[in-house]
Amino acid sequence: METSDRAPGDEAGPLDSFLALMDAAWAVAASLVRDRAFGHLTPSQFAVLAALRHDGSLSQTGLAGRIGKSTGNLVTIINNLQKQGLVIRARLKTDRRVVNVILTEKGRQVVEELIPRHALAIARAMSVLPESEQGELRRLCRSLSLHSSR
Repeated sequence: METSDRAPGDEAGPLDSFLALMDAAWAVAASLVRDRAFGHLTPSQFAVLAALRHDGSLSQTGLAGRIGKSTGNLVTIINNLQKQGLVIRARLKTDRRVVNVILTEKGRQVVEELIPRHALAIARAMSVLPESEQGELRRLCRSLSLHSSR
């Protein structure tokens, strides 16, 4: 059905757009896994290390929001990273209820080593689009993000 053929209130266009966006995101994410862009880590574990590298220590709640995971799911991710010696937890001295997650030196080394591999895998996945379309995709995604966060 063409866009102009839709009755007012027909949500097929936005739904189709959303599904296409999600399909593309999952396909690119799957290609990163196939390319071992995360090394021995899961995508969620890599996201935690990358967020900590970028932002410094974060509370578990802040980190969950930053990478789009529930706090319950994040506890498991952090437990596994802690077992590997990649992160530590520390209670805030000013508010003992808050638990911060901190990147260890080993964690920093692992994420620094993976970033070039990760960037190369992303470049390969995105190379199916010419630069002009990549620019348009960035613009559209930023617009969607900006207006969806209101």
